[in-house]
Amino acid sequence: MVIDPGHGGDDEGARGPGGTKEKDFTLNVARRLKAAIESRMGLRVIMTRSADEAVPLDRRTALANNNKADVFISLHANASVRPTVRGAQVLSLSLEDYPASGPAADPRRNSAPLIDGSLRNLEPVPWDLAQLPYAGRSAALGAILIQHFTERSVPLYTRPSLQMPMRVLVGANMPAVLIEMGFLSNPAEEKALTGGEVSNAIIDAIAITIGEVRRGIPDLAAKRGGQ
Repeated sequence: MVIDPGHGGDDEGARGPGGTKEKDFTLNVARRLKAAIESRMGLRVIMTRSADEAVPLDRRTALANNNKADVFISLHANASVRPTVRGAQVLSLSLEDYPASGPAADPRRNSAPLIDGSLRNLEPVPWDLAQLPYAGRSAALGAILIQHFTERSVPLYTRPSLQMPMRVLVGANMPAVLIEMGFLSNPAEEKALTGGEVSNAIIDAIAITIGEVRRGIPDLAAKRGGQ
């Protein structure tokens, strides 16, 4: 799997009233999550950055694609002009964000016939369509994460699960979600997140989820289509 600590370098991300920088917080959680998953399950875990460095958004998912990752998780922390807003949220891409038809969506345009009559892809899937086949499984992964967050008393935003356009997930050729772990703009939540108790619960929930989805992730889009 690939863990993506959001922001980095000159891009600090959100900043809490206590001085917590999103880029530092996400990197800290990513390191601990990597250690937890590797020690519990022996899985290979790659991070898109392991230091305070700037990484272009497309390079993050390109790293996951090139290493044939099974899951991509991008870690972030939120902010709001209202200091009382709190809670974690899991985001994934919506099928509605993709064109319903078009030349780029036709796999036959990038295939050639073989001697046995089958087709072989000659070009990679267009970057902006890479997440399309995985949108349903990404949403299902998000739902499982929310379930385990709830079981571990991780505070949740009023809309804990949401599908929306997000550039960092577009090029992922595997189930992919973005986790907003909480609001650094909320002084109490900033303290809770950096204090360890909430972030430990988030790490545990993600690790449990990864162990669960090793057996496969249901495709919510396929289920809806079959109803």
